[in-house]
Amino acid sequence: MVAPSNPTLSTLLVNGEFPEAELARMREAFDQVYYNPDKHAEVPVDLLNEVNVLFCHGYTGFPSCVKSLDEMPNLKVIQNSATGVEKILQQAPITTAKPGRLNGSTQMSHFVLNYITGLYNSIPSMIYLQRTTRRWSSMGDVMTDARRPGIYGSKTIYGKTFGFLGYGAQGREFARACSIFPKARIIAANSEGVRKDDDTFILDGTGDPEGKLPEKFYSTKDPNSLRDFISQCDVLVSSLPSTKQTTGLLDAEKLGWMKPEGIFVNVGRGTLITSEEIIKAVDAPGGLLGAAIDVTEPEPLTAEHPIWSHPRIMITPHLSGETEDELVASTTILLANVERLRAGKPHFNNVSFTKGY
Repeated sequence: MVAPSNPTLSTLLVNGEFPEAELARMREAFDQVYYNPDKHAEVPVDLLNEVNVLFCHGYTGFPSCVKSLDEMPNLKVIQNSATGVEKILQQAPITTAKPGRLNGSTQMSHFVLNYITGLYNSIPSMIYLQRTTRRWSSMGDVMTDARRPGIYGSKTIYGKTFGFLGYGAQGREFARACSIFPKARIIAANSEGVRKDDDTFILDGTGDPEGKLPEKFYSTKDPNSLRDFISQCDVLVSSLPSTKQTTGLLDAEKLGWMKPEGIFVNVGRGTLITSEEIIKAVDAPGGLLGAAIDVTEPEPLTAEHPIWSHPRIMITPHLSGETEDELVASTTILLANVERLRAGKPHFNNVSFTKGY
């Protein structure tokens, strides 16, 4: 259900650890703020009865002691400090907001740029060889370690087509960042295959609020449209959430539709494609130049998984969104949302319980 217009929203429960400076900002905005840094701690029943707003740190979700929303009868809004809302969505629908652009999207775009330039220039192999051999490696050494054909370990990024699978707050910021490359061509795919404005909380100078950067949009629901989209990509960047529709959406065959020596980047959710399928796509004759993944399936990976040692697959431990100001940013969005709801306005970064994100 949607929160009523001009709700009181006077009592806040903060579930998970937050800096004291951000707690002070919250105390200025609410009559009462209850701080529960340990999600496993018992929260008194009378406190649960009073809470109007629940603010969750990361993936903590509800306090562990809460088994049903019936235990929080006055709860109107849940604000999450992380993009992933899978745990919260297991509960009954109520007004829920996620952090969107401010929380980590600019930081994540730096990761995406590093992934792309690193793979195009064989940086992982260069670093590995320097650390392990402690000698001045030749380009031939680099190419051998990376298992790459040809004589050059660096590829031009000039005139590449960048495809963004998912064009929400994160996808838009990634597109803006990648548009710096010379003669970059930007295309995007979303569920409807149409250009839309961004109605989330936007930090000045970031993203693509009006969806102007992609020259064309494609639909992830239409198999022909999806294939047309992927087949044009030199670089495919996914920021898709984990839903029934996105789970297993990609496999080695679909990544094989990309242009020769393509690069696949996944900073959304690992359920999009299994790690085994990524290996197949990179190792296939004429397959991907490389892949960079901040999320995996399974996650975490087992110690013996072969993807760990693949020279053309970059793995980071689901930390691309971690940045020094993430809790400052998410608190800013919380306070902005509460102010808007008290004024009878719609809140930012709404979570759709039907879409799952």
